[in-house]
Amino acid sequence: MLKLRYWVTTLLILFLVSLPFSKGVNSVAIVGLTMLALVQIINSKKSEFQWIMLYPIIVWFSLALSLIYTSDVANGLQQLYHQIHLLLLPIIFIVHQEELKQRFHFYLAIFNLAVGVAALVTLGFYVLEEQTAQAIVNRFSLLKPYIIHEAKDAFGAYSPFLDRLHFGYLIGIAVMTSLFQVVADVKGKKTLMAINTVILFTALAILGARAAQLGTLLALLFAAILMHKFILHYLFGTRFSGKKASITFIASVLLSAVLLPWLLYKNVPAVQTRYNQMLWEMAVMENNTYTEYSYTHFTSIRRILSWKNTITLIQQYPLLGVGIGDLNNELAVTYQKDSPAFPVNYHQQFLYYWSSAGLLSFAVFVAAFVHFFVAGLRKVHFASKALSFSFAIFYGIIFCLDAPLVYQVGGVTYWWFFLWCLLLQDSDLN
Repeated sequence: MLKLRYWVTTLLILFLVSLPFSKGVNSVAIVGLTMLALVQIINSKKSEFQWIMLYPIIVWFSLALSLIYTSDVANGLQQLYHQIHLLLLPIIFIVHQEELKQRFHFYLAIFNLAVGVAALVTLGFYVLEEQTAQAIVNRFSLLKPYIIHEAKDAFGAYSPFLDRLHFGYLIGIAVMTSLFQVVADVKGKKTLMAINTVILFTALAILGARAAQLGTLLALLFAAILMHKFILHYLFGTRFSGKKASITFIASVLLSAVLLPWLLYKNVPAVQTRYNQMLWEMAVMENNTYTEYSYTHFTSIRRILSWKNTITLIQQYPLLGVGIGDLNNELAVTYQKDSPAFPVNYHQQFLYYWSSAGLLSFAVFVAAFVHFFVAGLRKVHFASKALSFSFAIFYGIIFCLDAPLVYQVGGVTYWWFFLWCLLLQDSDLN
C-alpha cells in the first residue's frame, strides 16, 4: 500500500511539473495515474463518490453523441481521442481524492513553481539578442522554433516550451494560485510564492497573451471587490472597517486596475508594441487596407473572423451542430465564402461546443461552468472563495476570446483545477 502511494505521489508531481514543459510527459503521467486508479478499484478500494466529478465525462459524451450524424466519423473519433482526458481525469480524482485533499498545498506549490521556472526561462530568452536566442534554440529540438519577426514583440515574446497563448493561460492560473497561497498564509510557502508571483506577472506582461492578461486582471479585480471586507480584515484587522473603508478600498482597486495597464503600456516596450500592433490591425481592417500586408498573421482579425464564421455556421445548424467530425470542414466552407485567405481558427469556447455538437453540448458545458461558479461562492474561507471566484472569472473571459479546451494543455489544465476545486469545496484549504 505504501508503495502504491509512493507511485501516486510521484506521478502527481510528474503531472504537475510537466504541464508547462511537455505535453508528452504530461500524457504519460495521466495514463499512469489512471492505471493506478484502476488497480485500486480492482483491489476493491472504496472511494467516496461525488456526482459533480462526472461533469467532464458528460461533456465528452455530449460530443460523442454527435458522431451519430457527423459524416467524417474517423475525424470525429480522432477529436474525441484528443479529449480523452475528459474521461480519465474524473477517475483520477475519484480514486486519488484523499491524496489530493491531504496534500493540496504541497501539490499546488509544485505546480506554481514549475510554471515559475518556465516563466523564468522565458524571461531569460527575452533578454537575449534575438540571433543568440535563435542559435540556442536551434541546438535543442525539444524547444519550439524561434521566429525573428520584423518588429520584436509585435506578436508577443517567444515561448520556449508551449504555444504562447496556452502558456499565458497557465501563467494566469499560477498567478492566482500563488497569490492564494500568499493570502492563505501557508506555512513555509508565503515568501516563496510572493517571489514566484512577481516572476509570473513579469512573464505574462511580456508574453503578449492578451486574453490571459485581461482574464488575470479582471479576475483579480472582481475577486478583490467581492472579498474586500475579508481583505481589509486580513491586512488591518479591526482598525479599518465599515462603509467608508469599503468604499475607499474598492475605489483604490478600481483605480489600480486602470493605472496598472496604463503604466505597463507606457513603460514596458513589449506591452506597448503588442497593443499598438492590435490597434493597427483594427485600423487597417476598418479602412479595408489590410490586404496590402501579410494579413493572415494578424491575430486580432483572425479572432473576429473566427467568431463571425462560427456564428454563421451555428445559424445554419442551431440545434444539433454539424457534428464533431465535420466542424473543421464545414467551418472551412464558411471561411471560403467570406474570408478565403485566412486559416480556420476556433476562438470561442462556448461557440465551439454549440457548433460542433449543438445545444446539448453547449448547455452541459455552461451548466458545469455555472455550478463551479456557485460552488465557489459557497466556500466558507475567503481565500478559498476568492480562488474559485477568480478561476471562474478568468476562464469566463478566456472562453469568450479563445477555445483553449480544444487543445491538450488548455483542456487538461482547466478540467484539472475545475475538479480539484470542486473536490475541495467543503474543505478548509488553509
